[in-house]
Amino acid sequence: MKTKRHLSLAFGLVIFFSPIILHAYQENDFELSNEGYYISEILSYNSPYSEKEVGYLGWFYNNTSLSFRQKHSLNVSFLFTHGLEPTVENAGFLQYFTNIESGLLYGFYEAYYQYQSENAWLKIGQQDIYTDFLYTENGLLFNHNSFGIDPVTTYNLPAPNAPYGALSLTGKFTLANIDFKLGIFDGQYAGERGSFLPISWHLRKSEGLIYLFEPEFTWLNERVTTRIGALYHSGSFENKTDGTDKKGILSLYSITDLNLHQAGEKSYHIFYQVNSASKKVSDIDLYLGLGFRAEQPFKSKYKHELGVAMAHARINSTQPIADNNFDFKSETAFEATFKADINEWLGFQPYFQYIVYKEEQVALKSPKVFGFRVNLSF
Repeated sequence: MKTKRHLSLAFGLVIFFSPIILHAYQENDFELSNEGYYISEILSYNSPYSEKEVGYLGWFYNNTSLSFRQKHSLNVSFLFTHGLEPTVENAGFLQYFTNIESGLLYGFYEAYYQYQSENAWLKIGQQDIYTDFLYTENGLLFNHNSFGIDPVTTYNLPAPNAPYGALSLTGKFTLANIDFKLGIFDGQYAGERGSFLPISWHLRKSEGLIYLFEPEFTWLNERVTTRIGALYHSGSFENKTDGTDKKGILSLYSITDLNLHQAGEKSYHIFYQVNSASKKVSDIDLYLGLGFRAEQPFKSKYKHELGVAMAHARINSTQPIADNNFDFKSETAFEATFKADINEWLGFQPYFQYIVYKEEQVALKSPKVFGFRVNLSF
């Protein structure tokens, strides 16, 4: 039955878009593009019990896009991830300290159709919620996962984020110089089958839906960008007070990127992220991220950046919410990193992280993470 539903949906999409594609073919108005990168990382870290570990991780990504009639495109991306899973298997940290940690997985990541005009876009298909929502531009520099998509979103609900996507309908339009983004995602991301990442475009009523609304304001002579968003998951969640099922969970968040100073290629930026969810049903009820990023701070022929940042997550649960989770009420991670691009296809990024716990019962030592990342683009 599932295969028949998937084939029916695929056939319907082909029928729907075939007039547009046929017209583009007749006009010879196609453009095929491809981009990819490989990230490799060697790291050394210790657990809260001072057990030292050394490991290697890798992440290959490739995206192919077929554009036609200027405003339309079909996009398919693939992932191959490998290496150890330090957060899950050894370290016991709540927040992942490397954003490429996935273990052995391969297959599809995103697959969607996009319509793009000057003031609006529309996407339908399998997407990552993080691609267009919930992120800070300056936070993209850092390796810690929480600067990508915060743990209020990832732990409280099964939100689709790399390496997982979900069936979704998203869009953006501009009105009165304000960008409005809206999204509807499947309430359960497309999980792996063994190690294979499939395209999964079926919906189950019991899993609910994720609704997103995110206005974006640009102000102070375009030096500041602020997003104020709301996310609602319509599924069922456990009430922390009496153990019963409660319908839906709501979180409210705000993200700001500020350009402090710009002089030629040299610039300095700060950012913050804050996300809060209802204590009645949330495992993590508060996340706060703060950071500083500098572009070209030194005289060098190489493009480079440096940054320092903090990611704080407050736990709202008396039970473990992750594998190897220890008995603590909050976790705060500090990261310092430096990234240098040797040329268009090769870059290096060493980083250091220091993890601090608010302890409940057990005395935990503050772990340290030393990482060295290599970025290859092609």
